[in-house]
Amino acid sequence: LNGNNKGVIAGNSKQIFSNNAIFNANVSQAVTGGTSTTFKDNAVMNISAQHGVDGGNLLFDGNSTLNINTTDAINGGEQRFKGNSLINLNHENSLYNTTLKLEGNASVNINADNALNYTDNIVFSKTYDTTTGSILDVNGHSLTIGSISGNDSNAVIKNSSAQDAILTTGLYDYGVFAGQSYQYDSFLQSGAMRADAVVSSALGDITRQAGLALIPQFADRLVPEPSGMAQNGQGIWVRTLYGQQGNQGDGATNAAWNGHVKGIQVGADLWPVDEDSSHKLGFYVGYLDSNADVSGKTIYASNAQLGSYQLSTYATGLYWRYTATQGWYTNTTLQLARYSGQVESNNSTRKPDIHGRGQVLAFEAGYPQELNEALTLVPRMSVSWQKVKLDDYRYEDLNVNNDLDNQLTASAGARLYWNTMTISGVQWSPFLDAEVNNQLTARDRNNVTVGSTGYQDSLLTSYNGSAAKISGGVTVKLNDYTHYYIKVDYQNGLSERSENTWQGTTGISLYW
Repeated sequence: LNGNNKGVIAGNSKQIFSNNAIFNANVSQAVTGGTSTTFKDNAVMNISAQHGVDGGNLLFDGNSTLNINTTDAINGGEQRFKGNSLINLNHENSLYNTTLKLEGNASVNINADNALNYTDNIVFSKTYDTTTGSILDVNGHSLTIGSISGNDSNAVIKNSSAQDAILTTGLYDYGVFAGQSYQYDSFLQSGAMRADAVVSSALGDITRQAGLALIPQFADRLVPEPSGMAQNGQGIWVRTLYGQQGNQGDGATNAAWNGHVKGIQVGADLWPVDEDSSHKLGFYVGYLDSNADVSGKTIYASNAQLGSYQLSTYATGLYWRYTATQGWYTNTTLQLARYSGQVESNNSTRKPDIHGRGQVLAFEAGYPQELNEALTLVPRMSVSWQKVKLDDYRYEDLNVNNDLDNQLTASAGARLYWNTMTISGVQWSPFLDAEVNNQLTARDRNNVTVGSTGYQDSLLTSYNGSAAKISGGVTVKLNDYTHYYIKVDYQNGLSERSENTWQGTTGISLYW
């Protein structure tokens, strides 16, 4: 039967092709209807016109064959294949918005790159015969497909060619390597998410860590003296830092990042000017330059670099400190930050600009205790709350909206000073510091849309971590007006996903 006119099969007619029968759909809309038009017993259908099938349902059974030799040969609908039926997709974009339901031992041969596209779907459907399984053979051709699903655990995805291929569905790439065959259900566990989606999931945690790095710790500005801890003079202070940061997420992307920060802060005690006052209100500004490499899984490696960030953080803060007559103190800080930078992903030529803003509310309390003439111990604790909001941005083929959780961070530690040694009129106080901190879980939701396909997904990634930090340094009092300190930290991750990092900090305080 040669379909040389529109509507050769139409309406509610039921056609059966069997015993080597052939149907050639040679014009657009040769098939516009029909109820379960069936091909069986070596029957063949050849489609050589765009939209040759534009409606109706086809059923291929037995040893029947469907050959598609043009683009968009079938426009929409669900086509069913069972028995030992065979589908040969011989042209780019062979189908449009079509679902292939594969049962029994049905096979699909991909004979051209991108023979399927993001509008098409494959369903591996289990039948009464559980020993059988359908086959998708990519034959060395890479392709994108809207979805692969089904309940047939015996279904197979294979590559009979000597050339590797990549199968992409949704946000995931799958390696279909030369000469290999994969069970369908286990194959879908081996995918690697596209690089730009993985890289985008790390941004929330990177910005939060940058904000925390700019929270000044008042314990760093304490100076041991015979009369106690000098802390209430009116003055200005400067703090610089350089260090390493890193973390790993838990969720859809499992992104890991590692980078460096360097920054500077300048602050001043504003009011009251009386150094005998138990209260101090102060102000500071800060700048932090951050970079980070983001790594994750690819189809070729379990841990590969996927992209990177360059981030600048500009912060302004107010602090209020209270010092009791017994020596203990509290320090409350409110910090506002602006973020700007750029992100790069291996699969995108476009490097989106990053913009955002954040707020941190932090509380610190400490209580200096003179143990003896030689040693002073300063136990402390701190709690911080942070909120970050990022603007939407776009890679070459991915739009990203970040919906970030607020995060709590808590820490407790103690610093042991060797009380002041005087050398050539300069007072030196070496110290050791130990701290345990816990970054409580923040769940970040990345809403992504693939530009070329319209595919949308919401990726949930959790970031947390516990770590122990050991520090060493020295506080130096040059005179009654000038103090400075140097401190080096090493942080060891206590949880599975925390990174081991280090940081160096220096500071100077000028009093009058």
